[in-house]
Amino acid sequence: MAQRFIRLPVVLRRYGISKTTIYDLIAKSKFPKPIHVGRSALWSVQEFDRFDQAKLEERDLGQL
Repeated sequence: MAQRFIRLPVVLRRYGISKTTIYDLIAKSKFPKPIHVGRSALWSVQEFDRFDQAKLEERDLGQL
């Protein structure tokens, strides 16, 4: 499967959090890091899918 990448505006819409919050979470290693191509920051869609799945599993384990 080919990697797909998204830019910051799509990340902002996907998670409904601010740019500042995203970069704060990245600094705390609590959010996927982007790759940089020139001046653009790009995120892997597949990495976000894994991140979302891990958060769901983390939530479900907390309900036991």
